[in-house]
Amino acid sequence: MKLNKLLLTSAATLMVTTVAFAADLPSKKAAASSGAVQICKVGGMTGFTLPGSDTCLQISGRVTVDFKNSDLNTDYLVDDSGSPFGNGSIGYRLNFDARSNSDMGVIRSFISLTGSSGFSSSDTHARKAFIQIGGFTAGLKDSLADISGTQGNLYGSGTSQSGYGVDYSVAVGDMTLAIGAETSNWNWNSNGGTVSQPDLIARISGATGGVNYKVAGVFADYDGESTYAILGHVDMKIGSNTSLYAFAGYGDANYYVAYAEHGAGVYDSVVGGGVTVAASNKLSLTLEGRVTDSEDWSDSETSVGLFANYALAKNISIMPEVVVTSQGGSSTTAALLRIQRDF
Repeated sequence: MKLNKLLLTSAATLMVTTVAFAADLPSKKAAASSGAVQICKVGGMTGFTLPGSDTCLQISGRVTVDFKNSDLNTDYLVDDSGSPFGNGSIGYRLNFDARSNSDMGVIRSFISLTGSSGFSSSDTHARKAFIQIGGFTAGLKDSLADISGTQGNLYGSGTSQSGYGVDYSVAVGDMTLAIGAETSNWNWNSNGGTVSQPDLIARISGATGGVNYKVAGVFADYDGESTYAILGHVDMKIGSNTSLYAFAGYGDANYYVAYAEHGAGVYDSVVGGGVTVAASNKLSLTLEGRVTDSEDWSDSETSVGLFANYALAKNISIMPEVVVTSQGGSSTTAALLRIQRDF
């Protein structure tokens, strides 16, 4: 009995001592919980909040590998950021979207870094970097005159623009009205001209009767002379797997109308359209035609392209495209292929 009593007493003493010693140790579980990353939703965006911060951050991007037929002039190949396609065989885009709530509404900061690396050259730059609060946007952003999305992912329509500036947009019924002052990414000075003031742009966008529309007017100054451009884009869905679109642009501010890389001379007008069909849940096809005219030429330039997007696996796509461009009785065929991983 005495032995049993002694053992029980010793065990109780050891347990109390152990618990007291453990209480003095730092709690790893509590420390990990206090520093955990939190999921957040601000302004319709889902992201994460870093420990000690009230800003909601979302990181996204893509990596691309591009191929083209080697005998093709890269001047005819322009990607969706306005850069000649084929300068680099490997590319990337990294986006940082940071949002937080305030007494003035959602405050947003956005940075998009893009770059490419080829056999002979490489490039990295900020594609976008802007701040938004209320209806105001300031920084390097999409131009109000941008009517991009009018062609396949690889062969740009010649009307995708970004610019440094400030704009303000407001919803009026089913429409959104926007005005802004911008310095276009297409530098007039590189063409021997001078700019005395920013470009002024006004845009109306919205939807009616199932048709989405966007119309923009540009008022610019080049070497002391007033120039202008008028651009528009419409699109609509037909059924569950087909969509149609059309676009047009006209004016003296030709860098808003079409890219100058597509041959020599100045473009005055562009008109075109296309159809996109979802052939399956993995494959979509886009067929587009475009006619671009210039006061410098007697013959207009005509382009017809077929673009495919096939989802090979989750967030991995294979994008082949063939474009035939004709002018003055001669033609050039572009064969391109992009492998893209989104994240």
